[in-house]
Amino acid sequence: MKTEIPLSRTKTIFGIVACISLALFILNVSTVISRDNSSRSKDMMNAGSTMLIIFMAITVWLIIKLFNRKPGLVINETGITDNASSIKAGLIKWQDIKNIRSVKQHSNQLLLITVTNPNKYIDVAHSLKKPVLQMNINMHGTPVIIPSATLNYDFAELQTVLTEAYKKYKK
Repeated sequence: MKTEIPLSRTKTIFGIVACISLALFILNVSTVISRDNSSRSKDMMNAGSTMLIIFMAITVWLIIKLFNRKPGLVINETGITDNASSIKAGLIKWQDIKNIRSVKQHSNQLLLITVTNPNKYIDVAHSLKKPVLQMNINMHGTPVIIPSATLNYDFAELQTVLTEAYKKYKK
């Protein structure tokens, strides 16, 4: 059995439009604030510049995702291949998985895949991603988190497919 879960192109396009809109809003506010020479306005300009950089980085990542033809998730006899999240885990073998559960965080459903050795996934990550993975462990007990927002698939059905595959292939 091999199940491929596609990435959501619609949600990705919406994210790109939202990030560009927010970046333009920040630029607009920055031009108004720049007329004031107070130290408070300089602090606000620095914060605005930081937010602008973050939104533009997210926009670049979303544009790359938009043209990525790989499926968001691949579920097969080996394990789960995660290509859905911004900090993708790659192949998560069934024998590395302790359990699979879901939580709702704001309006987004998250799949939490608890692994036997979380450091294995942190050690292979890029140095910029390691603090985020550590934060995931602190908040959720696992570095492997798959957001439903990036996938074009019914979340309840995805949970069922993953649970059945876990029971079938876990050795």
